[in-house]
Amino acid sequence: MFAAIIYDAEITLHTPARLWLSSAVRNLRIGQQLSNSQYAKEYIQVRAIDHAVELQYHPQAAEVPTKRLCRTAIREIFRLLPLCKRDPEDPKIRQELQIAAYSAFPPFYFTAPLGLSHAIGHVIGATYAIPHGITSCISLAKTIHFKATRNPEEAHQIAKILPYIGQACSGDDAKDANAVGDAIAKLVESLELKSTLTEVRKYPHNSLK
Repeated sequence: MFAAIIYDAEITLHTPARLWLSSAVRNLRIGQQLSNSQYAKEYIQVRAIDHAVELQYHPQAAEVPTKRLCRTAIREIFRLLPLCKRDPEDPKIRQELQIAAYSAFPPFYFTAPLGLSHAIGHVIGATYAIPHGITSCISLAKTIHFKATRNPEEAHQIAKILPYIGQACSGDDAKDANAVGDAIAKLVESLELKSTLTEVRKYPHNSLK
């Protein structure tokens, strides 16, 4: 068990942009890789969104504080990632992103396995040597669209994210959940992280550039 975790935004300035931005879509469990400082700094950031989204419909996740904290994290990550892409040398933006990513998977409030997007990511990542964050860029939006039309309760939970990313709810949970998936796909594309499994299978190491 770690006694303390230190977030240092200046260290992350050396992380390749694609790796830094994509890890915000997914986010490793805090402290999981602290024995290796390179991985620790790189994977604290679309991966964070993946954690926060999957906790919305996880049966063991409590509304307070877990789900609400995660929705707040999603709001901040949506706000900060475009800023970080435009100004990648700003340590203040990076520091705020690190804190938001931490909030997206609070280890003291939730320790169970996550959901479908993570399961897909683990399989394709291990099989095709795809970086952890890039797997979420491939799987998360599609997973949300899948759940939006097949599980009303999960769609209801996902729909709660919509006001946190600047959109009004329509009252139709499936429609609103799909809108969340669309917004995540648009964010990924705006960060130049849009990928397909076919592309990364051909050129897996390009994902690190």
